This record gives sequence, structure tokens and C-alpha cells, in this order.
Amino acid sequence: MPLAVILVLAVGGCSAQTASDDDEITEAEYRQTVEAVRSCVEGRGFEAGEISLNSDGRTLGFNLGSGAEDPGGEKSIAAYDECGAEHGLFDMELAYGQQGRLTGKARDEAMVELVSCLEHYDIQGLSTAETDSRVFVKAISDTLGADTEDGSRAFACMDSHRNVWPPGDANNP
Repeated sequence: MPLAVILVLAVGGCSAQTASDDDEITEAEYRQTVEAVRSCVEGRGFEAGEISLNSDGRTLGFNLGSGAEDPGGEKSIAAYDECGAEHGLFDMELAYGQQGRLTGKARDEAMVELVSCLEHYDIQGLSTAETDSRVFVKAISDTLGADTEDGSRAFACMDSHRNVWPPGDANNP
């Protein structure tokens, strides 16, 4: 089955249900919605991979494939967008992500881990007090380049620590 994996989708959201009474989005609600979006995409004739945990350690995603009839993936991406809208995915994904934001001591500890991870790739001089992820992205790009193996690994450090950035940050819309 010749499929070109074109996109790893980070998904979350809510199908016909709403968040719990306390407005917390539970992991079960989140997973149920990811499954609903995945099933919707498959129901429209596109292949969707197994649901797995993304590198940020919090969000779920699945691979979206494209076949001979959709070589660029435009149709499968459109199906994903339509299914996401149909199931209320996008707003709920943002809300679910906000629940996991680190603050205080937990953020400080995670920032030490992030800076240490980046120092492993010779990215020096970053402050654990920084609140703008663009400073880190620029340091990675300037030091390693975005399209290098080490650059990709450094960006994986960023992805696994996405919950340290405040709401509104470029890495936390």
C-alpha cells in the first residue's frame, strides 16, 4: 500500500460531548475526540495511522496518508480540517493544551531541562527566565540551522517542553 506520510496531526477536541462539569477537559474526552476525528477522516476515504502521543508528551496525533489519487495530500488535509471543525476539535485542543501549562517551580525545573537539552547541541547563552520561545527558535536556527539533523533534534527539545511558554506565545497560541 504506497502511502506517503505527509503530516503528523496533533489533535484534540470534543465531538458531541462537552467538557466535564468543572470545565476541565479530561484525558478520556480528549482521546474520544481524537478517535472521532480519526474515524471521520477514514470515513471520507483517507488513511489515518494509529493514535499516538506526540513529542510534547501531552497531545495526541496520528499520521495522515496520501495515495495515488491525492499525491500532494491536499484532499486528505481538507478532510482533516473539515472533520476537525465538525467535531469542535480546534477550540478544544487549545483549551486542553492550556490546562497543561507549567508555572512557578514546575516551569523553572522544566526550563532547566530545556536549556540543558539545547546545550547538548552547543546552543549556549539561553536564560531559564525567558518567556518568548522565538528567542530559543532563533538561537537554534542561527547555531544549527533548521534543516540539519542536530537542528531537528534541538527542535524536538522545544516540542517536548512546549508547556513552558505562556498563553499567546508563538509556541503556545
